Amino acid sequence: LRAWHSEESPLLPSIYAEPSEGGFKLWVHVPAVSERINLGSKLDEWIRNRSKSICFGNTWQNLLSSKLREEAAFKVDEVNSAITIEMLINKEGEAINWDFYQSTIKPVAMINEEQLNIVIKRKPGAKTIPAKIKSIKNSINTLESIIFLSNLLNNTLMEAGLIELDSDLPKISNLKDLIYSSPGSDLDGWMPSFNISDPQSIINLLTKYSNIILSKHFKAYNIDS
Repeated sequence: LRAWHSEESPLLPSIYAEPSEGGFKLWVHVPAVSERINLGSKLDEWIRNRSKSICFGNTWQNLLSSKLREEAAFKVDEVNSAITIEMLINKEGEAINWDFYQSTIKPVAMINEEQLNIVIKRKPGAKTIPAKIKSIKNSINTLESIIFLSNLLNNTLMEAGLIELDSDLPKISNLKDLIYSSPGSDLDGWMPSFNISDPQSIINLLTKYSNIILSKHFKAYNIDS
């Protein structure tokens, strides 16, 4: 899932979901970055000093170097290393089991904003496939599972007290990449309002949910984090 257009934009996770045991199995794969960095190296210091990626509309000051982004980025039909969380989520939107592991993945499709919205508006059970999503026809069922699961998890988090603030920018073309959600932008304790029509808002939500599970995981083992 990707909405940013700039080639300089930050790396994004890869997502997969399927129905399982009355609920869903969800996999969130993040690019293996830290495994490519020597602690204390010049690259490590560069990343620590930059702190985060900053978008200026049509350009970025990126956290990672161009070489590291190129090596770690997920690309369609190319194998690459990942760190994965695999979750079993029940029909109430609660994770009842999970695993973390290193993995190797090969993404099969890149879903953009237009394709996502065509799938959202498509009538259930429709047999005809619009021309603009024929290139991802083998991924439509998976995408529908991700859409349904994202709405379910958003409701679960809201009921649990998640704070959302309406920070959506108007869709002015000159704002370029700034109009889309920036996944992982909840470090201040709140999240932008969930927008199912924005591919990266879905990623932001699933990343938030994964981070909650990771926190539970660390606390269960008394690991400082």
